[in-house]
Amino acid sequence: MSYYLLELGPKEQQRIRVQPLLEAGFRLEDAIKFDQRFSDQSFRWPWEKNEAYRDDEIKFAEMWLNNSVITEILLNYYYCASSNYYSL
Repeated sequence: MSYYLLELGPKEQQRIRVQPLLEAGFRLEDAIKFDQRFSDQSFRWPWEKNEAYRDDEIKFAEMWLNNSVITEILLNYYYCASSNYYSL
């Protein structure tokens, strides 16, 4: 088992995560801004492999880039609705 965060460092991990966003046509600044906001949504242990964004996460990034306010509202509603559901 490797300690990826310790081996690669946070900047290299970020580069790996945003690479698919760059391939999808994002500017580097936009990809980094999205990563800084949403990388903590999927908790990663330091020894786990650093997963790049994929499929639905890239679509979500495109939505967020086009209209971050509405996307943030939808995300908050989703988390509130799901937490209410699970609290029953």
